[in-house]
Amino acid sequence: MATKQTAGSLGAKLPEGYEPIQGGSFGDTWDFTKRRNLEGVVKRLDSTTMDQGKKNEREQRVLELETKEGERISVWESATLRDLFDAVTIGSQIALAYAGEKAVKGRRQPMHNILAGIKGGAPQRANGATKPTKKSAKPKPARSKPAGKPGAPGRA
Repeated sequence: MATKQTAGSLGAKLPEGYEPIQGGSFGDTWDFTKRRNLEGVVKRLDSTTMDQGKKNEREQRVLELETKEGERISVWESATLRDLFDAVTIGSQIALAYAGEKAVKGRRQPMHNILAGIKGGAPQRANGATKPTKKSAKPKPARSKPAGKPGAPGRA
């Protein structure tokens, strides 16, 4: 199937039959206030550095999905979507539904509540978990006790 792709406010399009090759740009970002539901196939998983060189520098994950109409839309990771980002792979069919705002204690602004699903469920990992397990820290080497005089308090 040929993919339709537009870029930015200029509405640039590739001719019919050309498959987009993405570089550093992403498709238009999902505006859940205008489009409450989104469904498609994940075509790209990526991340970008936000606030580079600043105190709050962080990696931000983004996925790009293709709708059945051929539209490419980017979805940026948020706390609500973290589990989805941990589970999806290229080719996963996903659905997102904006469920409104939710008050969060200790935050001035409410959280955007988004329901997310993967058709067929999240892929199973080797250990049976649906999310990758956190890498375990390397065991710290045992500390040797300093040698002291025999019979001194606290020494053997």
